[in-house]
Amino acid sequence: MSIFNQKCAFFVTGASRGYGRAIALALAKELAEGELLGEGSLLVGTSRCQERLDSLKEELAFVCPKLVVRLRCVEISDVASMAEVFCDLVKVEHAYDVAAIVHNAGSAGDLTVSCLQQTDAGAVQKALDLNINSLLQLNGAFLRQFESTPTTLFVVNITSLLAVEAFPGLHIYCLAKAARDMYIKVLAKEQPSVRCLNWAPGPMPTDLFDEIKTQSFRSDIRDSFAKMADEKSFVTCAASSSKLMGLLRDNKFESGSHIDIYDL
Repeated sequence: MSIFNQKCAFFVTGASRGYGRAIALALAKELAEGELLGEGSLLVGTSRCQERLDSLKEELAFVCPKLVVRLRCVEISDVASMAEVFCDLVKVEHAYDVAAIVHNAGSAGDLTVSCLQQTDAGAVQKALDLNINSLLQLNGAFLRQFESTPTTLFVVNITSLLAVEAFPGLHIYCLAKAARDMYIKVLAKEQPSVRCLNWAPGPMPTDLFDEIKTQSFRSDIRDSFAKMADEKSFVTCAASSSKLMGLLRDNKFESGSHIDIYDL
């Protein structure tokens, strides 16, 4: 049975814009088209922008009126407060058949410096807290929330080709994506009942894309991304999120695997 035909609890970080927003809307659409029409299901989303969260809530209500939506404005790099907010939002008031967390929030770090020029330890620590530590803490809170229930659990890490391939000018991003990928692989070994996925959605027209295009210290990288934008040779957020929904719906992927959109 498709997970979207059951009572689900979904959690999406970085949900108010770009790919996170597309994922939230795609999940709502899948539930609305399921046998239960989304009734009895929950979607929790976090972001740093309240205004965008407000508009997302309106869209979600239109797409899936029966879906319970809880959105919270929070700084995800503040690990302690984020974990508290998460536990407050997640309270298991109903029995869910399926629960899934999508780790989408992240940053590329300072794009204006090379590996050699990276001397700001504070900035590096903040980037690591946002990209890695917050994922570990949130994921632990998520799994513990459901450990005494029969709920089928999914953990989805939004990764990148750069988790497995070095890319000049993006050392913090590559480091973070590689670390997150390996964490998911280890988790799949430790918790074989949890369905774990590293999903590389492809290059998309997001804020990160624009940051690389305008802020990279390497002119060749800026030019490459500018050309990609001009030629629109990227994947749309909607198309990529649709592919992810297909993977979750079919549920045939090897747990812990790294799947790129171009592998499908």
